[in-house]
Amino acid sequence: MVQYVFLKIWETRERIDSSKSFNTYIIAIAKHIIFDYLRHEAIKRKFDNYMVRSSKHASDLEDEIAEKNMKEYLWECIEALPFQQKNILLLKSRGYDNDEIAKRLQLSKRTVETHINRAIKYLRSQVRNC
Repeated sequence: MVQYVFLKIWETRERIDSSKSFNTYIIAIAKHIIFDYLRHEAIKRKFDNYMVRSSKHASDLEDEIAEKNMKEYLWECIEALPFQQKNILLLKSRGYDNDEIAKRLQLSKRTVETHINRAIKYLRSQVRNC
């Protein structure tokens, strides 16, 4: 900042009034340079904060889109399951336990477990290949 003060004095040397105090002139120039610097830093800080918020928002939006795409893909994979596996998996996702599903569909508990395991194995393989 001291260099800027001397540069400003040099640039305006022909307009300096020799009848006025030179110290007052230097202090006024220094004050203006410091205020300009602080104003610039405040604007820069606001811009940096805006960019951080903006990039976070963009990142959140990208994550949201990726999650939505993954859910859509997962639903497509679920739709591709055999009827019984899909039906059992949907009941399981609604909170039914294996015994309740077996009673509801008139299957053995072991059959329900087998269908769930096959469905999950298939979905995992599809997600890995995604």
